[in-house]
Amino acid sequence: MSAATFLLLKDIQKELEIFFESKSFPVPNENNSENNSKKFTAPNIVIGHLPPKKSIKSDKPPFIIVRPWEGTQGKKNGTNADVHEIRIGLVCCVWTDEESSETEAGYNLITNMIDGVLQTLVSKRFWNNNFFTIHKEIEWKVGLTKEQGVYEAGLQDHPFYGAAVTATFESEALKFPRPIGTIDAEEKL
Repeated sequence: MSAATFLLLKDIQKELEIFFESKSFPVPNENNSENNSKKFTAPNIVIGHLPPKKSIKSDKPPFIIVRPWEGTQGKKNGTNADVHEIRIGLVCCVWTDEESSETEAGYNLITNMIDGVLQTLVSKRFWNNNFFTIHKEIEWKVGLTKEQGVYEAGLQDHPFYGAAVTATFESEALKFPRPIGTIDAEEKL
């Protein structure tokens, strides 16, 4: 049996929810009460893309979006092994109520979220019922690209801070049964 890509996404989502359930990040002002008391919550962790779809509970920070970035399937270099490789992006976003001249708080929050994602990813050797392993380095960048609809890479639009963590997972290649009634050219001979 081969691994299913969406089940890998669900496994990552579940592990992030477990890790972050007791971690709190600030909630944007419009959700705070009138007495200006600060509210905090665990990040909303969803499978999707930016900008978030309406079906997502909240598109306001804090959030982590688990997103398939790209993948390949084929022979592994130097071997005859068929492999399925998928690059997963974990898009992180936080908000801070600090003054715009004070960016340290925003960077503190986003790097704490990055560290939590990294800790979650390295906490398991095997993913999706032992079908996937992390292959290659886990990479991260602070800032989000314009394509992702938040802001230019590297430019933090205060009070929102973002980052992307990417990890490449590898599994045995996906196997698909041949449709009934099809015959390869070699079988005709």
